[in-house]
Amino acid sequence: NNNNNNDDIDHKTNVISVSSFTKILSPSLRLGWIESHPTIINKIASLGYVVSGGGVNPFTSEIVADSLETKEVDAFLDTLVLSYYQRSQLLCKILDKYGLKVLNIPTGGYFVWCQLPQNVSAQKLLELAEKEYQVSFLAGPKCDVVNGSNFQNYIRLCFAYLN
Repeated sequence: NNNNNNDDIDHKTNVISVSSFTKILSPSLRLGWIESHPTIINKIASLGYVVSGGGVNPFTSEIVADSLETKEVDAFLDTLVLSYYQRSQLLCKILDKYGLKVLNIPTGGYFVWCQLPQNVSAQKLLELAEKEYQVSFLAGPKCDVVNGSNFQNYIRLCFAYLN
């Protein structure tokens, strides 16, 4: 028995999912939601800053809630999905044209992973791309949770910003 007031939480149901509207509606929209076991949600919902009357981001919450309830956001999301699909296909076509290996053609999401030739460092290419062309991407080693030594010749490109 640990005296941390969590005795009522069933530790088999202690998964918490934290999601955001940031990538769904707008990159600057700082609003999200939490999904979990009711015991955990009740504990979070009883915190002072949630019940203080102001809530968490109340103005933005009302705007998003209204757009979801009226389904005004549906047409926007349909347009966005089509646009992202077209952008991802175009990016993959251009990468293929220049002989760069796309690891898998996206069927959703925002990114394309690409393998560079074995002798090309993703980090050095990033430095050159930013300096000479004002182009940025995520160098593969940044995604290596062990020590950063893997994925030296891999890059992650975002097609959501492709214009």
